[in-house]
Amino acid sequence: MQMEVRRVRAKEELMSDLEDRKAQMRAIGEEMKAALAREYELDRMRTEMGANYAISEAFHALDDVEAEVQRIKQQLQADKADLAAWEAETAEERSKGLFFKSLYAIEKEPRQPVGKSIPGYWRVSVVADDGRTWGLEA
Repeated sequence: MQMEVRRVRAKEELMSDLEDRKAQMRAIGEEMKAALAREYELDRMRTEMGANYAISEAFHALDDVEAEVQRIKQQLQADKADLAAWEAETAEERSKGLFFKSLYAIEKEPRQPVGKSIPGYWRVSVVADDGRTWGLEA
């Protein structure tokens, strides 16, 4: 009977020890899980910060490009105005002579396409001395 009591006590001690170790292992597992979660969250925040910085840099570069495009557009408008003024001035200077007056007239508006509604499409008819005509299209 003492043997039986010892065996039961040993079994209970083993079970108690196993339960303690099991609790310790669970605690270690929970600590590791929490540490991994913190590490994951830190990595996610670092990645997000890096992505936000890259996006910010890209937007700054885009703003610079847009400013450059606006500057080029303004320069183009100024150049067009200068060209129109120069053409008007040269046409006036050329038209001072009677012969050249009709040769160097400035077109007030661009010519409209004839026959087709495609921008830039022009139809030109050539008439020969014998009455034959050819249509040239550009």
